[in-house]
Amino acid sequence: KEKEKLEKMTDEKFKQIFTLLNNLNESLDLFTKYDVDKLFDARILSVDSNYRGKGLGKEIIRRAEGVAKENNFQIVKGDATGAFSQKILISLGWELLHEMKYVDHLDESGEQIFKPSPPHQSLKIMIKMLN
Repeated sequence: KEKEKLEKMTDEKFKQIFTLLNNLNESLDLFTKYDVDKLFDARILSVDSNYRGKGLGKEIIRRAEGVAKENNFQIVKGDATGAFSQKILISLGWELLHEMKYVDHLDESGEQIFKPSPPHQSLKIMIKMLN
């Protein structure tokens, strides 16, 4: 189903990002690893630049965790593509499951595919177990 969505994407930049995320998540096989039949996926955390630094990102994640708990999810997962979302998840007790440095992700000709500005250096797949 995810691959069908990817094929229909017209924005090449988003298609590259979501193809990478999909492939990484498939390879990690979290359902088998944690013996669950569902997991709550927190995707694309973004706060308008006029409101950054006020704790809104952290509050969004807290509320997402609450929704996950209310719906009996045992695990939440996030694909943290930037340093700020990574910092938020770490502060809320999320654990690093997998890290891919952007300088190491190259196309067929050896060119770096994603070149985010500092301080963004890697994609981190992070999880939190819910009790």
